[in-house]
Amino acid sequence: MKLNHSQGRDHHYSSEDLLLLAEDRVPNTNEIFIPNSWYGFAKAIKDYSKWPFPLPFVVPHGVDLGTNNVCETEMAAELPAVYCYQSFRRSVFERRNKFWVINGCSPWLYFIKNKNIANTCKAGTIVFPPHSTSDIDCKFEKELEFIEALKKLPPEMHPISICLYWKDIQLGRHHIYINNGFPVSSAGHMNDDNFSDRLYKIFSKHEYLFTSIIGSHIFYGATAGLKVILDESHQVQFIAPQMVLDKDLWFADKPIEDEVYRVFNRNPPFDIQRKYAFEFLGGKNMLSPFILFCLIGVVSMRNLWILKLLIHKKLFLNQVEQSIKVSDLKIEDWGSRCIEAGNVPNIQPNGHGAFWVRFSGPQKPIAAHLFMGDIRAGRTEVQGGFISATFPSEVFSNAGIYEISLRSGSGTLRKKIGDFSVLYRK
Repeated sequence: MKLNHSQGRDHHYSSEDLLLLAEDRVPNTNEIFIPNSWYGFAKAIKDYSKWPFPLPFVVPHGVDLGTNNVCETEMAAELPAVYCYQSFRRSVFERRNKFWVINGCSPWLYFIKNKNIANTCKAGTIVFPPHSTSDIDCKFEKELEFIEALKKLPPEMHPISICLYWKDIQLGRHHIYINNGFPVSSAGHMNDDNFSDRLYKIFSKHEYLFTSIIGSHIFYGATAGLKVILDESHQVQFIAPQMVLDKDLWFADKPIEDEVYRVFNRNPPFDIQRKYAFEFLGGKNMLSPFILFCLIGVVSMRNLWILKLLIHKKLFLNQVEQSIKVSDLKIEDWGSRCIEAGNVPNIQPNGHGAFWVRFSGPQKPIAAHLFMGDIRAGRTEVQGGFISATFPSEVFSNAGIYEISLRSGSGTLRKKIGDFSVLYRK
């Protein structure tokens, strides 16, 4: 059965609308730790609790099924605590002995707390294909087979609509679904404060959520009242340099992964899914607005953190200052620019190679990473008009010309620094 756009009701978009939603943008936030603002999550917590200042703790931006995976960006945050809403993830942060680990609740649950999830107008299925990231291209091995499988879903699951991640729209993935008659929607860019609101509106129009890969969307959908069907029979490809895959693809603990598949399989107990997802997202730790406000206040006073911010004038940075575009910087000089394959530039005590960049322009906080080609630096430091970044020694093994670029924290905005040459050995 080929669908037509009239079945999409009022939530789908034209190709032009989708491209506007997926357009690169800087975070419009005053958060000290900018990733807290992704998907509108900092806004959700602050709207709920009425807390007016930047959050004093790290908020993990998505679910993780592993007890050993580490996000170095989170670990490097200059905040006193982490708001950990997955209980089995506590040990990840405790082992680093850096943060006060607070038993938290997902911002998504605070966002939907006052929503009317018993919408009687739900119908059909919203489909979530696997999504790409700034560094990894993710897609089905046989996309047309997946599309044909969608058309053959049981009649009670029709009409079928597609929800795509912003990066996949930038890659043009929406065209194949639109050309096959499926309405396509999106919650927008990760730096858009309205992301969660759009996602909830998409959920509110559907009875089922169909997907082929475990991700935050299945837990968000289940807690929003959707019946989730996780069908892992369609193979997914992850395309990126091996070093990027090794760094960015996290591994699930088998018992946790198996449990998730049992709850969200093709014949799921829908009455259990919502309760399971609520607990998985830390629902038992949900606080009233006043108590959450008080908790945030207590964390802000830990180690006089809030006073340190005031001293450094960080707390009241306005949104424009906190979101400086990398394109605003003027590159004065940088190095190294050339090396023979197998050698390591500016070798560090740990064996890694390093680049430096001197720039002029706004001397304000910049959330950015240095890249060598598509490989992100293990650590990028920006201070006083000077950028330093380190890369593992093995990236300098293969001859070639690699673009050195500075990209925004989300990876969506880029400024080219120059070309770095790795020469063949003589």
